[in-house]
Amino acid sequence: MTLDEKEYFRLALAIAIILVVVVSFATIMRKPLISKPVEKPSFEKVAEYEDCDIIRWTDPSNRYQYFMKCSQ
Repeated sequence: MTLDEKEYFRLALAIAIILVVVVSFATIMRKPLISKPVEKPSFEKVAEYEDCDIIRWTDPSNRYQYFMKCSQ
């Protein structure tokens, strides 16, 4: 092997290693590290007002929403 062939193979090997590292890093970063479970919405009676129940509804993004349920 001549000196030029050794330099060519060394350069080709360095480029291949760099590509493998970059592709591996991109693959790892693309996948979420921790998958958060999606919780089901929940309903809870929090108070009463006259003949109505005050219900707190928690949606999957953990926002509270309140409404009244009245039985007539």
